[in-house]
Amino acid sequence: MNNSEKTLDIVNDGKIDTNKTKKSLTGKVIKGVGGVFDVLTEQGRFICMARGKLRKEGILAGDNVLISSDGNGFTVEKIFERKNFFIRPPLSNLDMLIVVIAPVPKPDYLLVEKLIVYCVKNKVEPVILVNKCDIDCNVYEKCYNDFKDKVKVIKSSALLGKGIKQINSLIKGKTVCFAGQSAVGKSSLINKLLPESNLKTATMSKKTERGKHTTRHVELFRFGDGFIADTCGFSVLELFDVSVSDVAKIFFGECGCKFSDCLHKDEPYCCVREMVKNGAISKDRYDRYLKIIENLNGSSNKNERN
Repeated sequence: MNNSEKTLDIVNDGKIDTNKTKKSLTGKVIKGVGGVFDVLTEQGRFICMARGKLRKEGILAGDNVLISSDGNGFTVEKIFERKNFFIRPPLSNLDMLIVVIAPVPKPDYLLVEKLIVYCVKNKVEPVILVNKCDIDCNVYEKCYNDFKDKVKVIKSSALLGKGIKQINSLIKGKTVCFAGQSAVGKSSLINKLLPESNLKTATMSKKTERGKHTTRHVELFRFGDGFIADTCGFSVLELFDVSVSDVAKIFFGECGCKFSDCLHKDEPYCCVREMVKNGAISKDRYDRYLKIIENLNGSSNKNERN
């Protein structure tokens, strides 16, 4: 265990010895519940409250903060500039989002597409991880064929411990979140990477093939020089602050269509539709693209009426 991991064991109960501890420290918020925040610093892990203004603005897991002591306890004084942030789940400064799917429950590929769009828009690297490959590898083959040109696609079996070394290498030094439907094995994967986290794993209804949520708040776990986030969110996602043209560029990039603002729906001389016809672009992905932009157009029209 290195020094950064040892600091997780040093938890202050609010009674600070100011002769041994600096009055001001910088650190990272690793958990927040009910207005009380765990902040990890070079000198240990401290339980902190927040000033009124910051409490109203909202402190997120992942925030880099300045904390200070009045001799009786530590308070969050400042939130440093965020690289990115998410409201659902409440999380900031994310480097990579690992989208986990599995043969069971049935994959929600529309959610996968939305998460990829959300990542690109917020400068987060998306990775697709197909878990439970001990059950069936067909899902991995489909994902690899559909997404290989856009995102990295890897596979694993948390049950058998396969793929863990590759994941370990991939996330080294990054702040990473595992996202996806319940019961795809997110907590099981984190437990393989971080046995000391001992996260509860989801059970799945045999009748509905849907998982039950086991995570109630966001918590970051130290992983070498980086962090792994366990969250209760990202299993259902609505796209905010994303335009139809954003989605078109994220899906198909600079495709060479005659019109620079082509949305690849019914415009003439559309390269994307031609590539779908000849199999160069997955028709399944194209259909999901159409569904997303139709939903966005519907939301825009509703907002205009309101």
